[in-house]
Amino acid sequence: MLNETDMQDLALASHGCRISFSSCGHEDIASSQNIIDGSRSTFWTTTGLYPHSFIISFPKPINLSTITVRSYCVKNMLIEACSGNLSTGFVELKTLDMQLTDLHHQVSKVNLDSTTAHHLRFTIKDGFQEFCAIYKVEVFGTQLQHHL
Repeated sequence: MLNETDMQDLALASHGCRISFSSCGHEDIASSQNIIDGSRSTFWTTTGLYPHSFIISFPKPINLSTITVRSYCVKNMLIEACSGNLSTGFVELKTLDMQLTDLHHQVSKVNLDSTTAHHLRFTIKDGFQEFCAIYKVEVFGTQLQHHL
């Protein structure tokens, strides 16, 4: 079995990953790509009223091991997975209840047992302020060779 040091972050645009949906509108897709650009200094910000969501789509299905979310002012977030080609029929993986941090990123790590996904949906259900930010989502696992 592989450990996290043997795996790579699959949630990167450079690996063919993309943001296929952002609830802040079509024009926001460009700024939401900051979540998967590999930098911890760029970010995507919400526009106020909750909930807000975004979907990360992978070029091929993956076997998830760990998801790490770097955020700011997020109070509650739902993470869901979909293993099909279309981003429908999501299954809940984890609900995160986060603590408010003082001027630094919230870092939330979710360990998963052999979960397969082609798409991951992240729904920010509530924030500590009107606006919150997602700096980076890291997804460690392995890319599956064959579609399900």
